[in-house]
Amino acid sequence: MVKTKHIFFSALAFLLAAFSVQASGIKPSEKKHDIKITLVGFHNTVCYLGCQYGESTYIFDTAKVDDRGNFDFTGEKELDGGVYFVVSADKRKLFEFIVDKEQKFSIKVDTTDYIKSMKITGSEENELFYEFQRNATEKHEELERLQKQLKEGDKVDAQKKIDTLDAQMRRYRIAFTAKHSDMLIAKLLNASDEPVIPPSPILPNGRKDSTFAFRYYKAHFFDNVDFSEGRLVRSPVFYPKINQYLTRLTVPSPDSVIVAVDYLIEKSKASKEMFKFMVAYLIYKYESSEIMGMDGVFVHIAKKYYTPDQAYWTTASQIEKVQERASLLEPILIGKKVPQLVLPDSNNVMQPVDSIKA
Repeated sequence: MVKTKHIFFSALAFLLAAFSVQASGIKPSEKKHDIKITLVGFHNTVCYLGCQYGESTYIFDTAKVDDRGNFDFTGEKELDGGVYFVVSADKRKLFEFIVDKEQKFSIKVDTTDYIKSMKITGSEENELFYEFQRNATEKHEELERLQKQLKEGDKVDAQKKIDTLDAQMRRYRIAFTAKHSDMLIAKLLNASDEPVIPPSPILPNGRKDSTFAFRYYKAHFFDNVDFSEGRLVRSPVFYPKINQYLTRLTVPSPDSVIVAVDYLIEKSKASKEMFKFMVAYLIYKYESSEIMGMDGVFVHIAKKYYTPDQAYWTTASQIEKVQERASLLEPILIGKKVPQLVLPDSNNVMQPVDSIKA
């Protein structure tokens, strides 16, 4: 089931249905995006065009499926680059495709096997996207057979074949991304890659450094993520990495989280779109956090980044509200000195409480 956070699916579907009727009357010359789809196995229903943005899933358009499974998504504006998907009337995500420079193409697919039956015309990047998926599916099926053999047959032979297959998959992936480095698909595959941890060094006491693996993994976690590529925020790849870095690789204390937040936001300044996403997501995350002390992270982000000269995507009144909230919280954060309390003593002389040695 597709998760739709911050929006109500049924209400949005109604509004988008009206939009779709209007869009169908657009002249071919005026269409900035035109995605024609034939979905074998679907007929006389509706489908939706969706996209993930950060942790949330949004629906952008709706189309009526005719009795032959044909429908299309069209519009007078180009779609923002990213990974989009088709959603059925019962809110099942059916298949994904990439929208980038090529915004006019056709898709024909059979519901019995989306990956193997996918046929795309007019989009080289999507042809490559499914070529890679088909290769990965074949290798995964082979890996499953070898894992079964590992449990039931010749374990030594099976393990050798698994290691060989793993090396083949890695070489194929590296060659594929290098050959198509200018495409979004390469950015997505690189971003989803995991750091390869080298052997732990030996300490002066002769023992292996037990903390090396974690420290290396965290230090190189984003090596293959292009923070200048704003299109990554509209994909299922980027947000999970950010979330993993903040929740599993960062100590859950305000000081440590602030260091991690600064690291991420500073890297995101390579792209206006990435910076917008990062600041907006993080300030919301820590303002609404239920973990004690994380309001300090919210205050830090608000004071340092959510300012009129940087938060270009929002209004002056919204920035003012956030700054006011941060100013109210700042004096009462954990670790702050309690404001001076001055009260009259027995002689009715005003005395600061902390001056009394008792």
